[in-house]
Amino acid sequence: MTGQEIRARLKAVGKTQNDLAALLGKDRSTVARLLNGRTRLLVDVSAQIEAYLAPLEARAGAAGGVRETATPFAPAPSPFASPPARPRRKKLSPEEIDALVREIGELAAVLRNAPRLTEMTDDELLGYDAPR
Repeated sequence: MTGQEIRARLKAVGKTQNDLAALLGKDRSTVARLLNGRTRLLVDVSAQIEAYLAPLEARAGAAGGVRETATPFAPAPSPFASPPARPRRKKLSPEEIDALVREIGELAAVLRNAPRLTEMTDDELLGYDAPR
């Protein structure tokens, strides 16, 4: 429920911001900020306003209730549901597998022949065996 909707409903039943302020136990300026959208409408305040306006609208013959547009509802994912199936990958042909194995072998040979940038061992680089 927005401030504009509340204002229209108040007008339809012949009530003022002062009437609403008295109901909520707030001053008129607080209600004005609420209706202008400068103050957030809390759920409990919204329920109080609805409980106040609904019977008045019923007596006045106006359509009561919260007027909201329908939005599509998507339920939250259940933590117990199985994960969605992953899409299947295309199977590689034997020729494609051979080409990949050759490329990986070539990369390994290049790395074996690459010059070392430091005299530290792999364990020292990873912090497993600190130099003394």
